[in-house]
Amino acid sequence: MRKTCHLCLASHDDVMFRSEEDYVRGFNSFACAAVASEPRALADSIMSDHVHFGVQTDCPKELMRQNRYSYTRYFNSKYHRTGPLGESEPFISELVGLKHTQAALSYIFRQGLHHGLSSTPFGYRHSSVNVIFKDELGKWIDERILPEKSRYKYMPRAFECDMSGYRMSSNGLFLREDIIDKSYVEELFISPRNFTFYMNRLSGEEWEREQIDEDNTIDIVNLKSIERHTTVDMISRMIENERGRIDKWRMTDMELCEIIDKEYIPKYHCGKASIYELTDSQRASLGNRIYDDFRKLWRNPSLKGHQKNFTVNQLRRCLVIR
Repeated sequence: MRKTCHLCLASHDDVMFRSEEDYVRGFNSFACAAVASEPRALADSIMSDHVHFGVQTDCPKELMRQNRYSYTRYFNSKYHRTGPLGESEPFISELVGLKHTQAALSYIFRQGLHHGLSSTPFGYRHSSVNVIFKDELGKWIDERILPEKSRYKYMPRAFECDMSGYRMSSNGLFLREDIIDKSYVEELFISPRNFTFYMNRLSGEEWEREQIDEDNTIDIVNLKSIERHTTVDMISRMIENERGRIDKWRMTDMELCEIIDKEYIPKYHCGKASIYELTDSQRASLGNRIYDDFRKLWRNPSLKGHQKNFTVNQLRRCLVIR
């Protein structure tokens, strides 16, 4: 019997997605795993160092195993890396009850907002939030569809499943509206108005009380339960981010990885294909160089307020400095 589950895989030491292509392949791996094992895909959000999925399946561990195996093969081949990607085991929690399920899916859809990457859940592109009540909310995007003969280069090689009935956009991404069971999710949220309410709702006791009233024997779904891999300080920051006041001059991990991969490695480590081919000391030295270079830019009065910034922890994560 299929269970409704929240699935999460995180990587504490380094980022899992370094480029736009990686985000595309990350979702495609999930899409093929979902089609191959026949679960019902309900929601996804792909972040630089972790992923969240909402699914109905009778074997969540197998779904995550197939998804991780497929994507890790691609990532390791591209970046000349070895070993498994992410934590040894994914975090899996079963969702029981309408209120608990609504809360969990809401937190998955709101990942971009909680991590300060967009001022609303709808502003984050690597999520299925924009396929729910798509027409009713005016999200009419005429995707250019890639011919089937050209799709092989974006397809995970670890799967032998028939994806002929699923459309792929010109950038190689399987259309989320074909993979996510949007009709079922829309039934869960009842109406577009109710869905937008949940997307803009502030975390708090009222939301938790609804779940307790529904079934007080089941663990409450909140940010702390969804973000098991984060610290208390980060949870507090996520709650603050729900108000939509984001730092527009904050550099994303993908932007920083692009600078590292396309500018610094070719310039200072010619002949090396990726950050994973450098030694620990070379990565540390490169990190000091990047930080010093940007510190000079930040101090330039003519660029003040117009130069994106990053944190030391972010730089360490993107340089795989453990």
